[in-house]
Amino acid sequence: GGDTFQVKNSAHVIAFNEFSGILHRRSKVANPDQPDIINIGNHDMATHDGSRHALESLSYLPGIFIPDGASVSFTHWGENVLFAIIPYPMEHGRFSEDKFRSMLNRGAEEVEKFKPHTAILLGHLYTHELMKKHLDRDGDFSGKALMKHFHLALLGHHHVHDTILGPTDEHGRTKKVISIGSPIQLRADERGDKKGYIIVDTDTLDIEFIPIESPEFHYFEGEKTIVPEKISGDFVSVKVKSKAEGTRVKTLLERHGVAEYRIEVVPEKKTARIDLTPGAKDE
Repeated sequence: GGDTFQVKNSAHVIAFNEFSGILHRRSKVANPDQPDIINIGNHDMATHDGSRHALESLSYLPGIFIPDGASVSFTHWGENVLFAIIPYPMEHGRFSEDKFRSMLNRGAEEVEKFKPHTAILLGHLYTHELMKKHLDRDGDFSGKALMKHFHLALLGHHHVHDTILGPTDEHGRTKKVISIGSPIQLRADERGDKKGYIIVDTDTLDIEFIPIESPEFHYFEGEKTIVPEKISGDFVSVKVKSKAEGTRVKTLLERHGVAEYRIEVVPEKKTARIDLTPGAKDE
């Protein structure tokens, strides 16, 4: 889906080494006729036009397919499955609809040329439909428009896993646009989102979501609302009413092994009531 690395134009050395190790091991067992595909997201890109990216040095491994960061790429899994991979269409550091449309049209031409049983688009963008549903704002492009030429679209960028259902295709299958979602919670506003990975049946277009255990974000108001047995290894924010309460919460969180925590002291506002009799004079 893209965004292998979270910080733009910067790859954490340990994270890069771990990921490189995973790909090197995968390259020894991956089927070169059905390669592992890794798309390029906006956070992976190192230039404003997307021509350079963080995964360049790993794109030469056998059995691993990493596309050019600035154009649409294609790979075939036999005669039945065609993948069109469109990286984040960046221009001057932002999403370029013109650039995306150009790559999408090129992908449609390839589908029309080979007429595969299953045409899959791999992309990295926000759809209007899911952004409206989750954040009440427009996205980058219409998800339904992607299904005009492709049976299935698998998209990165949006951290929430969700599905847009489309019309029935020529084989009686329901077309879909899938927001893959992030494998872990990356921001506090993802609190409560279930994370995992998906398994795709390229013949039937059936999708199976497999949840995985990973660190989560929690928010509590007051020490009495904290659920100690659910916070070990997680990220916790707590709002308290006094420094004394904050000290107790700090001890509690550290005792239960949270990964990181934030304690906000918000003193309770005190109010006073003054009753005045009409016509009374101050003395």
